[in-house]
Order: sequence, then structure tokens, then C-alpha cells
Amino acid sequence: MAEELITESSGIWSDNTIWRKITYSPTIKTEVDYFPNANTTSVSIEKDVTINGNYTVKSVMTGYSSQTNYLYSQNDSILLTIDSYDRHINLRGGMSTSSNDLHLYCDIFATYSTAPSTGKAQITYSDNATDSTAPKYLTLYKSFKTTEPIQVNGLGAERSFLTIHGDVEAVYNGTYAKMNISKATVLINGDVDVANLTVSSDSSLTLNGKLFAHGISGENLDGVKIQCPAVIGENSGVEIQGSYGNFHIGNGGDVVVNSGAGSLVVPRYLRMDGNSKLTFNTEGALIVDKTDLEDIAPLWFWTGTQTVVFNADAHLRGLCVGPNSKVTVELGENCDLLELDSLTVKLDSDEGYLKSTNSLTFKNFRNNTVKVNSVRSPSELKRIYADGFARGSFYISPDGYLNAFTCGTKVIGGFSNTAQVPTVNSSIATRNSDGSLSLNSAGKTGWTTGIKTQRLKPNTQYSVRLTYKIDGSQSNGTILAFVRNQNTQDPSTDYVNSSMNVYDQECTVSFNFTTDASGAAYSICIDTNKQVVAQIWDFEVTEEPSFVFAPADAESQYSGEISNIPTGSPEFDVSLPQIDTPEVTPQQCIDSFGLTENVTNAVQIIRNIINYCKNSGIKKVTLPKGNYRENGNFRIELTNMTDFTFDGNGSTIIFNKYLKSSNNANMYVANNTRLKICNFNMDWNWDENPLASIVEVVGLNKSGTNYVDFKFIEYDYFPMRNVRVATLSRYDPETQSVGVEGGYTKSYEMYVGQNIPTVEWLSDNVLRVYVDASSYEIGHLLRMQHSYYEMGGINFQSNSHLTMENVNIYSCSGHAMTIGGTQQYTHFKNVNIVRPPNSERRAITCTADHLHISSSRGYIKIEDCEFSRGADDCINFHDCTTFMYPYSATSLKTMNDRNTYLYAVGQTLEFRHGDYSPTDFSATVVALNVLDAENGIREVVFDRELPEAYMDGFVLFNRAYDTSNIIVRNCYFHDNRARGILILASNVTMENCRFFHNEMGALKFETGYTTNSWCEGHGVNNVVVRNCIFDTVNPTDSASKDGFARDIYFGVYLKQDPSSEQTYYPILSNILLEGNTFYNTYGLAAWIASTGNLIIRDNTFVNEKSRNNPLSYRGAFRVSYSSGTKIINNTYIQSANPMSAGVFYSPVSTAEILVAGNRTIPKPDVSIDLQPEDISLSLSPDEAVTGVLEVSASSYYQKSYQWYMSVPSDTDELVFVAIENQTSPALDLSELQIDQTTYFYCAVSDSTSSVNTRIVEVSVERYINQLGETSKNVSRSENFTWKFEADHPVEKWVFNGSEIDGTEFDQSLGTLSGAVSEGGTHNFSIEATTAEGVSSGSVDYTLNVSENTREYNLWKSSNFTQSELENPEVSGDLATPANDGVTNLQKFAMGFSAKTAVSPSDASLRPVSDPNYDISFEFYKSASVSAEDIKIAIQESDDMSNWTDCPDVAYIVKEVSYPSLKMQAGIKFSQRPAKKFFRLKIDKM
Repeated sequence: MAEELITESSGIWSDNTIWRKITYSPTIKTEVDYFPNANTTSVSIEKDVTINGNYTVKSVMTGYSSQTNYLYSQNDSILLTIDSYDRHINLRGGMSTSSNDLHLYCDIFATYSTAPSTGKAQITYSDNATDSTAPKYLTLYKSFKTTEPIQVNGLGAERSFLTIHGDVEAVYNGTYAKMNISKATVLINGDVDVANLTVSSDSSLTLNGKLFAHGISGENLDGVKIQCPAVIGENSGVEIQGSYGNFHIGNGGDVVVNSGAGSLVVPRYLRMDGNSKLTFNTEGALIVDKTDLEDIAPLWFWTGTQTVVFNADAHLRGLCVGPNSKVTVELGENCDLLELDSLTVKLDSDEGYLKSTNSLTFKNFRNNTVKVNSVRSPSELKRIYADGFARGSFYISPDGYLNAFTCGTKVIGGFSNTAQVPTVNSSIATRNSDGSLSLNSAGKTGWTTGIKTQRLKPNTQYSVRLTYKIDGSQSNGTILAFVRNQNTQDPSTDYVNSSMNVYDQECTVSFNFTTDASGAAYSICIDTNKQVVAQIWDFEVTEEPSFVFAPADAESQYSGEISNIPTGSPEFDVSLPQIDTPEVTPQQCIDSFGLTENVTNAVQIIRNIINYCKNSGIKKVTLPKGNYRENGNFRIELTNMTDFTFDGNGSTIIFNKYLKSSNNANMYVANNTRLKICNFNMDWNWDENPLASIVEVVGLNKSGTNYVDFKFIEYDYFPMRNVRVATLSRYDPETQSVGVEGGYTKSYEMYVGQNIPTVEWLSDNVLRVYVDASSYEIGHLLRMQHSYYEMGGINFQSNSHLTMENVNIYSCSGHAMTIGGTQQYTHFKNVNIVRPPNSERRAITCTADHLHISSSRGYIKIEDCEFSRGADDCINFHDCTTFMYPYSATSLKTMNDRNTYLYAVGQTLEFRHGDYSPTDFSATVVALNVLDAENGIREVVFDRELPEAYMDGFVLFNRAYDTSNIIVRNCYFHDNRARGILILASNVTMENCRFFHNEMGALKFETGYTTNSWCEGHGVNNVVVRNCIFDTVNPTDSASKDGFARDIYFGVYLKQDPSSEQTYYPILSNILLEGNTFYNTYGLAAWIASTGNLIIRDNTFVNEKSRNNPLSYRGAFRVSYSSGTKIINNTYIQSANPMSAGVFYSPVSTAEILVAGNRTIPKPDVSIDLQPEDISLSLSPDEAVTGVLEVSASSYYQKSYQWYMSVPSDTDELVFVAIENQTSPALDLSELQIDQTTYFYCAVSDSTSSVNTRIVEVSVERYINQLGETSKNVSRSENFTWKFEADHPVEKWVFNGSEIDGTEFDQSLGTLSGAVSEGGTHNFSIEATTAEGVSSGSVDYTLNVSENTREYNLWKSSNFTQSELENPEVSGDLATPANDGVTNLQKFAMGFSAKTAVSPSDASLRPVSDPNYDISFEFYKSASVSAEDIKIAIQESDDMSNWTDCPDVAYIVKEVSYPSLKMQAGIKFSQRPAKKFFRLKIDKM
């Protein structure tokens, strides 16, 4: 039986008369005068009551018929205790249609005293009997505290309202209890202390106080879980404690945070799942440590759709995005910065990466607003989306912001809209409700129309994207997406086409194009070829905004700071061979090996010589100079050698063979270390086997059976009757090379035995070729190639430190040079691919690339080289890559059998996405399994689980190969078909090079892959192109995929080559073009895409030549899909030719572009200077005139030079003539063989004016030099002969001066002879003159005659005849005519006869005994020699190295034996030495 007290009338709680008691029993009993104060009594408030004391009841309820009632409190200290297991407060269902509301103004304490903390502090709302929609309101104006878990059970958020103005607490003995709110709208203005708070769906919560969720020990609870709308008020906050508890916004949750910084404290994270939403209106609310506001928390998203709105700046640790979670982050107007320490984070077992199973979408995204301090995997950026921004274009800027490229307006989305896609061929195509398209062309054998879109707009740029999957088990054909003129249906006018031919893989296709004035006639089409079963979805066509044009009209240069300027390759050295052994000489090559010009197996002999050197340890061979032929099937091989030099000594080796096989070439150079190859020429036998010919179209038929008649204009009879027609290219007779405006190249039998056209000879030199004649016209000149990819010139493989110098490749069948393997440190110095002298009939040098590098380890230096007239690129620098599709969790599938060496077992590969963006993932190949042997398709198994693919599959880099560190300097690249240089490399410096008449552009910075063929390049990074000349480098107007001709190309190709698809990832980065001059750019100066930090500055553009069909964008730059491009301070010279001086750039696909300081100026006058000043040369008769005159001219236009020199004339005026072949800025006088004073000047001209330099005088005077001493000493009365000499033959000697008595001068012999009787000095001069009249000039001489009659010369005159006097071997000072070892000087000093033998002891110092001295010597001395002639001294030494004259020597004449005196020398020591050495020293004075 239950009891209830009901207020019968308003009054005081303690007034018995206001209550009535109802006992629920079979009989309702009513009692009055009952006082409610027991935990067994429930009270029903049906009237307003004032509680005037602390009371306890079982429950508090509303009455059935009451509407709004109040329980007032007499004072603030009153406590109403509700003691019950559950149902502490109940808003009961009434009998009326009105609500049963209750407002309690006292503190409430809810408990279950029987067993505290085991019950429920329950607030319950019940339906009205007559109106189940009536709302009910409960207001607690004071605190609500309990020992029990709190449970609010409402009827729904729109019907049950609970307001608590005081604090809420659920705790017993220090253990907090839970609080659950179900189906009610709750407002709490006080603080809340509970174990945790759960608010279920169909509820609402507003929290204006502080919420403390303390958790329960041992239980993994969400501290707060909200599944309904909730507001955390401005002065509110949430603090969750416990090791696990976190803030959880569940399905249906919509939480608005208005509280301030640090107000949401969670142990680890805030989690959202299901369809939920979180809004931050304040900054910095969410943290994990209330003592540290910088200790920020992450957000965790789980399955469902979650939205987070930031209406203020915010800082988070990161986002953990779980599987199947679609997250939207909305940036409000007041959010200027959302900072994430990491884009994503791992939480618990959830890795949290962005993958294909989840996504992150930004709403109201703005660049430079979201700062990301780290990204765990760059692949995650591909899973970020934002309206108005291109998919896949998100990147991290240098300063750490998450940025993206904007995109245009979507005009077609899916295939469902019949207005957008009006034509669907129902026989093979079916629209699906989700916007996808099903294709099934089963049984079809050719092309079948699939769909056509609405017509496009003219002069509009479009982007197209779709995803497809072909069922390989039911298909044998392909899908083609293309943009075609629907009025003409002419495939040749398609803007673009993209083939879809990959089976059983989800593949993404995207392409861009720009319509022209006829664009309204075009539609996007998708057709099938043969049988295809496929699905196509995510079909999207975007209309992009027009390019912006920034004209070159700056008034001043840009002076702002430019950072991160590329530096190019560092300098490096290539080591030369170390030769320390004998060499094989040219004569040995002839004598020992039989190498002569008569042999026809020269290469075989050279191989024998090289093998001999290798086996003998000889380090060098020098060939005898000659012209050698090789008619056999041999190649020169230099392999596995160290420190070897191969010197051709200027020889030419002529080949005549085709050997197409792996690593084949005329010369094979592999696995060498420090090898030098120099001084030889390579050529081809053109007489028997021309590599190409110049032909003229002399007949054709364009209707019926098409054919073209070609005349070999340089032959009366063409020798090669089984002629191969490989390619035909339009030919320019002025430059003698391919490439004319509107030119073309047609390919036929490029590869031997493939696509062979039918031919017949109409005459000895006219060939009919049965091919499509639509492009040919009568009179066209073309170069017909008879060879393409065949033998090749030199194949370098895996050498280290290789030098090639002074080598000419005149012609070869194939690539001139190739480099592969692990080649590193290569130096090409003066290596030229040119026609030999006087060979204008030759139409080609190499029949493919000049230098093709398919792999290496870099360090390549190319200096002073000339590459020309080849059939393909001058240089292609790259490494090979490969593209594969996912096959299993740890394996990929190849698409062909190319470049298999890259993924051999044990190789480590770097994974890149299909747009070249990094994955930061590498793996090692552990196994290869053949899937399709016929097509070379393999499964490649790796050592770890692979990342998720974006854009179909992966491009794979093998970093064991690294073509980088390249220097190209002072080179000339010209007159070739295709491009100048393809740069698919890093760390490159190219400077002071000239590019001329490269048919398809000068430079191509590129990287790309195809799914079924070649894949080239690891990207481009750190390149400098400086001070180069680009002249007429795209004469054919060769265009990129979107139709723009250009001199320089920056871009990629994806899936097919070429492709219109580009990448937002800057795979071509850090490139500097500066100080270059562009002449006659007929299209764009550069087409730029897929780049980052490209700097183009301080270049000059001169367009002086007109075109038959000028392009509207001539001279401009075009930029898209690029970031950080800087085009600054470039100068355009005004021209009469139409020109778009400036920059076109896409406003949506470019980021951080800087265009400034570019200007257009009038052509300045030619300013010239000629150096040096006048030259005065004084030369010997056989010395050549040398020196250089050099002109510097400031004209911006391309200049021409002509030197003039004076010639003898009968008049006083100078007469000048042009000097043949002297048309460069420098004139080398040594080439002119002038022999007299001559005058020079240079005429400098450009397209508009001509200026002459000043006249320079080169004065030439010849002279000879007289030789010998200019003074001579003789004795009085001594007979002498003084012969004068010169460095050239003398015709006449002239004596100038007073005659010297006793002498005679011979003019023809140039001698002065005789004897002078009187002493004294005689001065005179002599002039020598050659037969040609070249004079030495007067040279002064002095003859000194001594008064002494017993001097040395008199002694010699008395001892020798005249002929002996003239012979120094007889009469010289050191001569010993008596063969006794005693010289003439010794004998003269000692008084002996010259020709009489003397004992060595008589001619030396002899010790003698004398008691008066410590040591004594005796020696002979001439009695007649004076000190003027001879000095005789005794010298001493301690070590026989350092000698000095002895001091205080006493000399005594011991004996006179005329003409000699025997002398004694005595020496006393102040201190006797331990040892001392003595000698006799004789000096001629």
C-alpha cells in the first residue's frame, strides 16, 4: 500500500491543514491534518507551498490536475531531503491539456538511506492523459545534491524541460555517481560534480556552470557523452578526470562551445562519431592539462559524418580520423588561424590516417589559414577536399600552412543530367542513378559512340576528371575520352584525347584543354573500341577562369628580396689516368699489329691492341694517324681497365654496319676507372650506305591510292636501291637542317621491319612511296632518314672517372653516345657531333639522340662541345623509373617488361603517387612472380605492407641511380630535330651555351611515366641556366599538349606521353633562368606547369623576324599548376612584329606567383667598343703577328660582324677590303699572316642598323738581336779576334765609331781583329742587317786594352796557335792540353808552360816542416803574374764545405826557378784546432 500527501491549498509546509493524504488501496481514503515529514511519504505539490524547515519525504510529484506550482523556501538554509530508491521528483501526467510544472526554491538532497549509492536520484516526466504533447517544466532554483546516480527521464526535448540554477552533485563517501539525461531539455546554471555525464538523443543541454566529471575507479567511462544539441556557456567549462574518460560527442550530438581558453579539459582527446557536430566560438578551449593552456588536445573521429566548426582561432594536437569517417571542418569568418601540431594523430588502436575509407573536407577553406606543423604521411594530403579548390592539390607551404589550388565552376557532374550529357548510346551505355555510367560493347569490333556532353563554350579553359574500371575478363578493347568538333567530326582537330586501356584496376583520368573561337561546336565524347565492359564514375567537368595577363610594362625594376635562389651543380673534378708505364706507340701499332689505312678490319686490329695493353699492364695506346675502315661486325671495346688512355692521334674510324642488340655500339666502354679517350673521329660509310638524304616532292596523289614521289636531289643515281624510309621531316635549305614554320615529321619504318611503306623506283633518283599524302605539297624539301635506332656511336656503361677529349662523331647509325648503369664522374671536353669539313651533302650526323643518359650516378661535365644535326634530342638527362598497380597488401603488378633491372630482388624502391607526390615510403623487393610471361607482367613482392595508392598506382624510384650534379658550359647545340636538352635531373648548371634552330624547342624540364611504355626522371631540382643564347629554337611552332608553341617547356606527362594532365605537386622545383637572351621566340618563351620556386629573371627577348602565321602569345610566359613562380626584371625589346610581352597565369592553379619589374623598351642605338687601342709590334723576322681585336656591342638585337683590313694603295688614303670568314666579335691576327703595318675596323649590324668601329692601327716592325758580350778585355800587343753574332743570318755588319789602331773590321764576317799597341778604352757601335733589310739597330761595344804585358792573354798567345786560341777545349781556362790534369789557369798562375806535362804534386799545396810555424806549405807561383791577373790564396775549412781565406799567412820565397817561384806559407794557430782542411785557391781577376 502506498501513501501520498497532496497540498490541498496554498500555505506553509508545516501547516497540517493544507495537506490531504491519499492511500492507494482498493478504497481511496482521505485524511486531513497530516504533516509530511517521513521517507515513506510522497508529496504531491498541487498548490503553491512555502517550506519552512528541513524535511524528508519519499518523493516530490506534481498533481494530476495542477498546472504550475511553486515550492517556496522560507530562507536559504532550508534543505528538502528526498529519500527513495528512485523516482525522487516526478512531473506526473495530468488529467488536463495543460502542463504540470513545478518550481522548487529550496536545496534538494536526494538519497537512498537504506543503501546509499545503490538507488537512482531520478527526475521523471510522465505523459498527460488527455494531451500527450503538453510540455512540462521543472525548475530547481537551489542545489540538487545526491548520493545516488542522477537519472533524468523526459518525454522528449520539446516536452520536458529541466532548469537547475544551483549546483549539482552526485557523490557518496568520496565516490562520484553518474548523471544521465534522456529525452529532456536541461539547463544547468550551477556547477556539476558527477562521475560522468551522458545526454542521450532527443535531449538538449545548456551548461552555464562548471562540469566536473570525476570518473569511477576501474570503469572505462566517457567523462561526457552528448548525443544531442548542447551549449557550453560563456562562463562554463568541463573538466574530465580519470585515465580513460574523455569528451564524447555521439550520433546526434551538436555541441556549441562558448566557454573560454582552457575551459574544456580532457584526459586525452575529444571524440566524435556517428553524425555529430562541434562548434568552437572561442579560442583555445580544448586542452588536456588545466595547469598548462598550451597542452592542447586532439580530436578523434569515428565512423559516421562529423562536422567541426571553428568560429575563432584554434590550436589542436591533431585529428585522428577513423575508418569510414567523413569529417568536415568549417572555418568561420572569425577563424583566422587553425593550427594543428600534426595533421593526423594515432589514438589508442586507431592509426588515424586519412585514407580512401575516410576523408577530410574543409568548408569555407582559405589559404594561409590552417597551419600544420607536421604531416605523418604526405599521402594524407590527397584525401583532403574543399569546395572551390582542386582535388589532390593540397600541399604544405614553406611556412607551414595547408594550402591548395583553387578551381573553377563545375558545369557537368556525372552522367545523370540529360541536359549536361544529352547523348548516350543506349546500345552500349547506361546511365545509373548515382551518376555513374555502365559501358558494355560486347560483340563490337570497332569504334562505337558512347556519350557526348553538351556543347562547350568558345575560348574557355576546361578541366575533366573521371574514374574508370574495365572488366578484363570481358574486354579486349579500350575506351577513349576526347574533345571533338561535332560539325566536322574531324579527329585531327580534337583538342585532346585520353586513352583508357588498363584492365581490372580503378584508374583516374584527368585532362585540361582550352577551346578556341570554334569551341561552341565541340563536345566531350567517350567512345569504345572493340569489346569493353566497364564502369565510369566521378565524371566532372569544370569551367576554369581565363588566364590573367600581366604585361611587361613596369617603370622600374623589382628590388624586393628573393630567397631560396637555386645554386646549380657544385664544381667537381674528374680524375685523369695515372700513367707510369710504357705505351704502345703509333709505330708499334703498325709494325706489331698491322694497323694501316689499307686494312678493312681496323676495329678488329684495334681490339687486339687494346687486349694486348690490358694483358701486359700497358696504360696507353696511341694510334698512327690515318683513316681506318671497319667492314666487319666488330666494335671497339674498352672494358674493365684502370688508368688507361686511348689516343686516336687525330685518326678517323669509319663504320658501316648495323648491329642492334643490348649494349651495342661502334664503341663499347664499360666498367673502367680513370679512363681517357681522346683525339679521334668516328664516321660512317656514306658512299655505300647513306644515313639520310634530302628529297623534294615532285609528284603526289591525294585521292584514291595516295602516294608521294620523292626526288633525291643530291644524287643522279641513288646507290641504296633497297632504300628504307624511316622518317620524313621538312627541311630548311637556308640552315641545312630540319625545321621550318608549319613543318612536320612523318614516321614510317622507324624500327627495322615495322610499318614498312610500299615503294617503287620511278627513275634513278625518284622514289614513289605509297603513304597518306595529305600533308605533302609539291616543292616541299624533306630529310628522309634511312636509319633510326640502330648501332649507335659510343655506349658508356658504369665507368668511373671517364674523360673524353677532342673527339668528333661525324655520323653514326643511332644514338651518338649513351650512358647507363652506374656511370659516375664523366667529362666531355671538346666532343663534337658535327658534319666533317666540306660535307654539306650530308643531311644528318646521328640518327637518334646525340647524348642519351638513361641512368647514372651523376657528376657529368660537358664543356666546349658542339652537338648538331642529329635526328633527335641533343641531350636527354634522366634516370628510368617504372609504374605499377597494387596487386596485394605487399605486392604490385607491372604493366610491361621494361626496366626490369630497377626492381630486381634486393633492390629498394621509393614509392611515389601517380601525381609524383611523395608517400614517404620505401620497400625492398623480396620476390618476383610471373603473371603473364608473354607480355612480361610480374608480381613484385616487397618486404612490408604497402601504403594505399592514390591515382591508381605508384611511380617507383630506384635511388641507386641518380643523374645529378651536371655542368654544361660553353657548348653549342643546333640544327637538330626535336629538342635541345631534356633536363630530368637535379643539381644542374648550364651556362654560356648557345641554342640555335632546335626544331621543337631548346629546353624541356620534364618528368613522366606511361602505363605501358617508358617512364623517365626522378624530377628536377636545383637547376641554373645562365647567360645562354636561345635563337630560333622552335622554328616549327612545335606545341605542348594544349596547343601552345614554346621555346622552353616545364611539365610532366602522366599515364601517357604526351598528356594534358599536370600535377599540383612541384616535381620540378628550384630552377633559375637568368641573364639569358632569347632571339626570335615564335611562340611562348616558356610553358610552365608542375613547378615550384621557378625564378626567371634578368633575361632579354628580341623578336626581329616575322612569321607567316604569327601567334598571338608570342614571347609570353604561360603559368599554371605552379607555386612560387617568380618572373621578374625581364626586358623585351620593342619590335614591329606582334608580341605579347608579359605573363599569362591561371588564377586558380597558381599559388604565390610574383610578376614584377618586367619591361618593354625601345631598341637602343648600337653602342660599340673595340679593344685594345692601337697595337705596335716589334717582331723578329720569323715571328708571326699575333694578338686579338675584340668588339663589344650593346645592341639587344642579334648582331652580325664583318671585319675589314687595309691593303696597299697608290693613294694616300686607306683602302679597306672585307676579310673573308671573319664574322665573329673577335679577330685573331695570327690567322691573317700580315707582315707590315695594317689598319682594321669592324662593321657591327643588326636587323635595323649598322655601325663601324674606330680604326685600329697594327704597327709591325721587324728586328734582329745581336748576341754575346758587349765588352772585351785584351792585353796590350795581344793578338785577338772579336766575332760578332746575331739570332738571324746577317747580310752586312756596319762598324760605327773611330777606327782602332792595329785592328781591322770585316763587314761580311762581322769580326774585329788585330793587336793594339797602346792600352786604353775604345767605344764603338755595330749594326747588323739581314738580306731582307731587317736591322738590329746600333749596339754599343767597349774594347778594354790592358797596360800589363805579362798578363794571362799574353801567356796564352805564346803557348797556343791562332786556331788553338779559337778552340776553348785547347786554350780554355779549364782545358788540360798536356792531359796531365793541370788546367791552363793553374799553369799560368804557377809559371808553367801550357803544353808541358806537370806532376800533380808540383801543381798542388804540399805540407813541409818548419819549427817556426804550427803548419807550413809550399807551392809554385809565377814570377811575372800580377794581382790584376790572378789571385792566389790558401783557404781553410772545418767541414770541406765552407771555405775561407786563412788569416795571417807568412809567405816566403824559398827558390827562384824562372819563370816560377817556389813559395812557402807558414801559419800559426791561436788555439790548435781538432781538425782543419786546407786548399790552394786560384781566381782569375
